[in-house]
Amino acid sequence: MVTDVYESRATLRGRASRGRLRTMYRGEDGLEAAETLGVAHTPYGTVEVDAVIWRDGVQTILLHTVREGVLYSRWERRRRPLSERGLVTLARRWAERLDAEDMEARDGE
Repeated sequence: MVTDVYESRATLRGRASRGRLRTMYRGEDGLEAAETLGVAHTPYGTVEVDAVIWRDGVQTILLHTVREGVLYSRWERRRRPLSERGLVTLARRWAERLDAEDMEARDGE
């Protein structure tokens, strides 16, 4: 039986032609120090990015993308937080790796 369920939904607004990440800084009463949300449009697909830098300096990064009806996600923690530009680079490299794995799977069939 599941005891803890975490769900969230966010609407990101911005230009459809370009990806953009936005960083929001929390006040004294919040648990996080900063949260970066947005999408990165890459040649290999669009990746949603959600990264939180906690007060202890550790960054939690969540990446999501959909390929051919399948939701892929990646979660990682970093002691050295990435900037917005670094997050876009991470998303691009991950999408590129997924694309390469898809190509290898198609070639093997």
